[in-house]
Amino acid sequence: MVRPLIRIGAATLLAAVIVGAPAQLLAQTANQPATEKPAPARTKDGEPAKQRKLPYAGNLTAIGKTGKNFTVGKRVFHVGPETKFFRGDEAAALTNGVPGEYLTLSYVKSGEGRWIAQNVYFGGKKKDKSGRKKKQDR
Repeated sequence: MVRPLIRIGAATLLAAVIVGAPAQLLAQTANQPATEKPAPARTKDGEPAKQRKLPYAGNLTAIGKTGKNFTVGKRVFHVGPETKFFRGDEAAALTNGVPGEYLTLSYVKSGEGRWIAQNVYFGGKKKDKSGRKKKQDR
């Protein structure tokens, strides 16, 4: 009588192991290596692809204490070595900006996910009466 109970118990235990094993194997382990970042896009020549400038407009909310960043709405833009500031047709500096002032800008996204400002126009870029952007005479 004991022998059939041991066989039934062993068979039940074996069935539980077989059913539970696949779930255990599919579980993710905590010691996975970090995924690698994708390589930057390349042109046909093998050089890094040039990033496209993206437009943005809004009211200047704040200027960073260090002068290396500023906030437009809820977005924080960083000042890079190629960043240029304009007021009207003249060159300006970030310190010329007044919080609450409307501005337009173009930016690129860096590899770290930061927004780097390229051209910043305090008061917006000037347009003629037809609504088109004003062309400069050279």
